[in-house]
This record gives sequence, C-alpha cells and structure tokens, in this order.
Amino acid sequence: MSVAATLGPRSLIQLGISLTDIAQIYKIGKKIGNWIMIRSNDQDLFETLLEDPEALLKRKGLIEPARMESMFPHAKFIYDGDKQDSSKKDVKIEHGELRPFSWLMVVIVRGIYTESLAAFRKVWKDKVGVDAYPELNPAEKNEMAEFLLCLMGNTSVSFTCFSLATYSVARALEKCKVFISTKEKRSFEGQLLVTYVSDRPHTAHGDGPCCMRLRATESRAQIVSFPLDNPMSMVQATRAERHITNQMESFWDTGARAAKDITFVCTAEYPYSTKNEVQYSLGEFSNACALRFDPYLMAMAGKAFPLINQSILKGLEDLVKGYDGIAKAWLETHAGLEYLLKSQTESPDGDQKLMGLWLCYQAFVFGFYYRLLEPLTSHELVSNTPAYFCGLWGHGSTTFLAMCSQFGKELKTNNKVGRTHVLYMLATMYAGRNKTFLPDSSRINLVGVLGSTSILTRTLLRPSDNPEDLGKFFLLDLPAIHLAPNEEGELYAAAGHGLEYRLCEARRRDVEATGPSEKWTVYSSMSTAFREGNHGVVMAARCGERLVGCFSPAAADAIFLSEAYCHRRHENDEEINLMASSVSFEISDKDWQDGCVKRVGGDEDETFGLVHSRGCPPMRYATAGFYGEIGEELAISTDDIDIAIGRVQLANCGIVIA
Repeated sequence: MSVAATLGPRSLIQLGISLTDIAQIYKIGKKIGNWIMIRSNDQDLFETLLEDPEALLKRKGLIEPARMESMFPHAKFIYDGDKQDSSKKDVKIEHGELRPFSWLMVVIVRGIYTESLAAFRKVWKDKVGVDAYPELNPAEKNEMAEFLLCLMGNTSVSFTCFSLATYSVARALEKCKVFISTKEKRSFEGQLLVTYVSDRPHTAHGDGPCCMRLRATESRAQIVSFPLDNPMSMVQATRAERHITNQMESFWDTGARAAKDITFVCTAEYPYSTKNEVQYSLGEFSNACALRFDPYLMAMAGKAFPLINQSILKGLEDLVKGYDGIAKAWLETHAGLEYLLKSQTESPDGDQKLMGLWLCYQAFVFGFYYRLLEPLTSHELVSNTPAYFCGLWGHGSTTFLAMCSQFGKELKTNNKVGRTHVLYMLATMYAGRNKTFLPDSSRINLVGVLGSTSILTRTLLRPSDNPEDLGKFFLLDLPAIHLAPNEEGELYAAAGHGLEYRLCEARRRDVEATGPSEKWTVYSSMSTAFREGNHGVVMAARCGERLVGCFSPAAADAIFLSEAYCHRRHENDEEINLMASSVSFEISDKDWQDGCVKRVGGDEDETFGLVHSRGCPPMRYATAGFYGEIGEELAISTDDIDIAIGRVQLANCGIVIA
C-alpha cells in the first residue's frame, strides 16, 4: 500500500519496473488497495457513502494540494533486491490531481515517511527521554480517534492532548505541511491549535470551542518501537520504577552474553519435498557447566531456553538471589509454558516485588533471544537512519515470553526448528506481530512477512549459491512493491512452472565444466502474474533476454542446504578440478532458452548430466530450484567435479551443477 504517494503508471515504467510487476500491482490494488489505485479507490468510497469529499473533510484550509505535492517529490522502495529512489533518476512523479481528503490520508497512513517519523520521535524523546515508545493503550486510542475526528471536523479550533503520543502525531502532521499549529498561537484565524498538558498547570484556550477528553483506564502496552541497534531500550517503555528498569537492563545484558557464542546451523532434508522446509539447529558451543547448581535453577533454565549452559544458570542464580522459596515458586509457576499460553490477556497476579522479579526474568529471556537470532538478520536494505523497529512487550505481558518458551521447547525437543517458526519469531521481534506459531497447524514454507516493517528470506531479493546466505533474512523498512502477501501479511513459496523436460540418451565422454554464455538473472515474482490458482512467490529465471520459467525458492534453498551441496575440498585454486569424466550429456544455455531441458531417462543407468553454470550464482541457484522441484538426483560442485559425480554415482544417475 505504501509504494509511493500516488505514483502513476508512467512513473513506474520510468523507474524501471517491469510491465508484469506493474500489472500485478494494479491487480493487488483492485483487491486490497494501494497508492496506485488511491484516486479511484477514494472515489469508490465517496460513492458508497453517498457523500462528497467535503462531507468527510469539513475543515477548510487544512490541506493545500500544491503544497503537499512539493513534500512528495520522490519515492523510495525495494525492487529486484535493491533500494530504488526516484530522486536519483530523472523521473516525474504523477500525483493525479488528488483532492485534499486523499492527501490527508496519504500523510496519516503513510507512516514510513522519514520526516514525519523523525518529528514524532524527536517530540517523544524530548519529553520522555528514551528512544522506545509503546503501543497506544485504550485511553490513548480513544484520544487519538477524537483528535482525528477533530482534525477533519470544522467545529473546534483547539484540541488539548493528555497523551504525548497524540501530541507527537500532531507535530508530525504539522511537519508534513498540514495546516495545524502546535505552537502557542495560530498562523491564521480558525486554524486548529493543538496543545499538550504537561506537568505544569495548564489553562485551556478560551478563544473557541475546545476538544478535551480523557477516557478509559491505562492498560498494558504490547507493541514497543525501538532503535534497530538498541532493542534493550524497550525496557524503558515498561511501567516500572527506575531501580527495576536498571536491573532489567542488567539482566538483558546477561541474557545476551549467554547467547553470544551460540550459533545456528541451517540444513534441509534431501530430496526436496513440499512437506518439509529449511531447518535450524544449534551449532557446537562451549560454556558447559563446570559448577554445580541448585536443581531449581536447572528447572528454570528448562522453561524458556533451548539449552542449559553455565552462563544461563549463573544469570538465573543472580536473578533469584535474595528471594525466598515462595517467590521462587511463584516465578516457576508463572514462567511455565502452560501458564503463559492460557494467560496471554492477563497480567501475573503478584505484588510489586514479585512483578519486579517477573520483569527481570523477561528481560533476561528477551536479551538471550534477541542476541541469538540477530546474526540471522541482514540490515543492508534498511533505509532510514536511525532505523526503528517494533517489538512486543509490556508490563506483565506474557505473549512474547510464551513465544520464546515455545521456540526454545521445540529446539530442545526436536534439536531443530523450521524456518517458518524462525520467521514468526523475527516478525514479532522486529515488526511487533502478534501471532503465535502453532506446531501442529501452522502452514510451512513461509518465506516472508510483509508490512510497514518486512522480514524476507535473503534469497528472495538476492539469490545466491552460498549456503551461508540462504539461512538469513532481510529486514526492510521500505515496501517491496512487487510482492503481494495474503491478508495476514504472509508470503509463502509457490510451485514453479513454465519449463519442460525431455529424457536424454547416454553418450559417455569427458567434459570440462565452464560457465554460461549468456547473462543469467533471477527475480522474485508473484506466481499469479503468470497463472491463477497457485498464489505465492516464485523465482523467475531469465537467460539472456529469454524467460526460462519459474521455480520455487523453497526448493532452491533446500537443495543448497542439503547433502546435494558438495563443500569445498581444496584450499588452493591450483588444485581445483574442472574436468568431468564419463558425462552422458550437457545442458547448455540454448536448452534453457528453448524452454525444454534434458533430464535423466527413467530406464538409464550410469547416466550423468552436466550443467555448465560455473561462476554464475544466479544460474546455479535457478538450476537447483528447477531440478530439485521435480525430484532429480543432484550434486552441486564447488571445486572438484569428480566429488560431485561420485555423489550422483551412488544413485546410478543424476545431474551435476558445475
């Protein structure tokens, strides 16, 4: 929805976006709405309500379209794995003569606009003194709704904010050239004046009707915004006394240190199947327990952590130091997964001291998991500086603690966890997503969660033949405009299509592996752009200027992370072996461009095909996806062709990706 402020189709073409993707964007716009469709969608809204735009936006002089157009001179987004910025190109953005109502919606809804976010954060930090800010509670939501009604209405010329969040939004709107005033006086008669009730005595302005409301009661905040390089700042957004937050920060650090030497190993089962997905297991680590610890600490370590090491036990020992048996028993009960899953809407029933213990335990666990999963993320496509992301926390909130405990339990029980579960965790940690993974019912082969903050598998935007890259994820704060998730923001891998295969007879000969003669490119694309009934993301492969076909990114990732990948054996380049012996047939660029490639015949023994893809990561990745998806026996060579041929010889036939 946030492609850019009302980009026109010709602007998209000027920016280098393909006609196929433009067609997909329009198709999505018709279904769920986006900025490309904003003008027609708003007109549909007015016709449905049987109202004119002026009936919805009654306040005169609030928006000046020409002034707004000057505020949106360019667009930023992710396309083909790179950050695109129309300001660096000679591109004229077409805003389509939007009405004031549409422009106001652009400013309110388009939360990624850098200047408005910076204004919001500056006001918040100046008043509160911390970087993190929490989700609105019910009282603040009521006040925010009343502010927006007042903003669009025409009966009140003053609005008094009791919530700093509402006032910060007002300051951000003012920064975006909306004609309101957050200063002590108006610029013109009738201008909406927004004031904030600080700690000092306050007198409402008496020069006109005033909106001033305070309803509901304070409740636990859930979503907390934090700077990317400092997730620990979420501690400051909890409702806790200063000495408790200081302890929480200390235990966050302790948890992070306990995870710093623990790594993930990313693997996949072979052969590829849609019923399986990429798996993550813990790598080898030191820090084994050299000391004896109380059995209580061992039991507590088993509540939320995927392993037990000395750092975790020592941290828990420090956590409960000075607490009696009753407090320890209370914490053990309230840290259990069964309690956490059934109490996600309730706060633990403890006094202030017990809640302090509970909050410190949360900080300890969260610090561990943020440090454990952080190496799986890549920040190179993050646009804003400083970048802000959202976590899920709050005073007494059990939701994310339950997710951590469930994640640790699966790792500990199965010695591995699926990529879908990892994505669920990352989406909660960096996008504030409140959806719990259900091992028995959640769909697998999730490859992305899209929203104002998106998390995508790295290969969707940067295909690679390096297994170390295939287990990582991109964090995005710009829209990936060519990808369309489902209604919950989820993006799943779809089945490939478009390429045909023919059986090939065996003609034994020795061949030297080479690279392709044409340039290969691979792009992620929605499968519905090519055919209906297969909604999801696929990878479109192109050889030269010819479209070869589409394959599943889940298949390509799985093949490279499976036993089909032959790891490097030689340290020196002089020892690299490129001569393949006893090859039955070769697969060249012409085969791919013709849309019909060779494969091993069903009745042939000792038949081996060779794909000439050396030195071309996009082609190697695509070949693994195409052949892996149809169940062909594969071996991916790195520095010794004979090693790869030896692998497929065990199956009497197969394809070697040179």
